[in-house]
Amino acid sequence: MGRSLVYKIPLPFTLEQYSRGILYTTTEVSRRETGKGSGIEVLLNQTQPFTLPPDSSTRTPATPVECQYTKKIYHMERMTPAFIKSLAMKMYGKNILKFTEESHNAYPFMFTQSENLEQPDRFSCTVISVHLADKGDCAKPRFLHDHPFLKSHKKPYEKVPVRVLDITKEIEGEKSKFKYDPTTFRSQQLGIGPLPASDKKTPWWDKWEGPMMCCYKYTYLDINFFPMSSKMEKTFFKNQELALLKMHKQMFCFLDTWGRMSMEEVQRFEHEVGAQLATLLHKEDVRFEYEVADDQPAAAGADKSMDKSDVTPNLSNPPVAPSSPAAAVADLTPASGAAAQLPAPAAVSASSSDNEPDPAAAAQQPDALTPVPA
Repeated sequence: MGRSLVYKIPLPFTLEQYSRGILYTTTEVSRRETGKGSGIEVLLNQTQPFTLPPDSSTRTPATPVECQYTKKIYHMERMTPAFIKSLAMKMYGKNILKFTEESHNAYPFMFTQSENLEQPDRFSCTVISVHLADKGDCAKPRFLHDHPFLKSHKKPYEKVPVRVLDITKEIEGEKSKFKYDPTTFRSQQLGIGPLPASDKKTPWWDKWEGPMMCCYKYTYLDINFFPMSSKMEKTFFKNQELALLKMHKQMFCFLDTWGRMSMEEVQRFEHEVGAQLATLLHKEDVRFEYEVADDQPAAAGADKSMDKSDVTPNLSNPPVAPSSPAAAVADLTPASGAAAQLPAPAAVSASSSDNEPDPAAAAQQPDALTPVPA
């Protein structure tokens, strides 16, 4: 049957800033968490034609454009306990913990589809992202409200849960591990922050006087692992929300790393990392999710990487247009029960790692190359 959910994520960025920030963040996290046989393998990253869907709100017909198309394989073996991994492979096949993702990035519109490599009929996920210069108060976001499922209802989002994610609120149960707080961080280079904390009456975006944009995400998920399908879908959405919150909190607190980095520099960094992921996939020194250490995220040209090998820009290669950041969306971590342990494809890129910078330390490094994607 499947489940649907709409997220709204108000953020203190311009649309242009967000396009750089989210691309850098997902690339860096992918680099950090690829190894020990798990992580991301980039098969294709190329520009190709794409047709934007028609938009009834502006009476715009379907429009041919160019997008950045990426095809990836998510290897999730390391994310799964050994017993569950062995059981899942015996029951469903050796590739049951691998997922394919095809993403079309025509920013500010993004379309991503993921499915299980072994049994695509058992797991499929569609994420449609739209980014608008507002505070999340658009009743009919462009493209999104025309989706056949949403359009089948009389009222916008009728029968579809809508969750507004507040990046100033503390993540329950993560205080000791996750140390990125937009209400205490101030960018020394850009003079942005800290964000005002939301209270019971007023959300932070109604107190903020800077630029604003909102990321709208529609997710349709269909999992068929009877009798655990319903529980797995609930677990997926719970962890998708957690991953989105963490990713966007980090993006704000990394402003001194990515804020002045040009899109060409971010694209070059993405190109260099993508070329190394196949090698990193088999490295042994993998960082762990959400733990914080002292080093900074890598920037284009920086001599830092997950396995201490160089990730330096190759100036002979042209910059690559941004790949879809929708991979940062879903972070399905193992739940109880054998079938519920099967993770979602975007778990790798949505999480953070143990060697990411402390926000306070980042704020004290004004000379760092400033690089942070929906």
